[in-house]
Amino acid sequence: MDKKQNLTSFQELTTTELNQITGGGLWEDLLYNINRYAHYITQELHHPIQL
Repeated sequence: MDKKQNLTSFQELTTTELNQITGGGLWEDLLYNINRYAHYITQELHHPIQL
């Protein structure tokens, strides 16, 4: 098995098997929180953080 084939297998693992392992819910919540946090960071970049 070469590296490219290995990478493809890993990508399939992340989408399908993680969904099965976590039952879908936890994984979706994690992605949602990451996206929301990234959005929060980009919003904060436009406004200087007041300490």
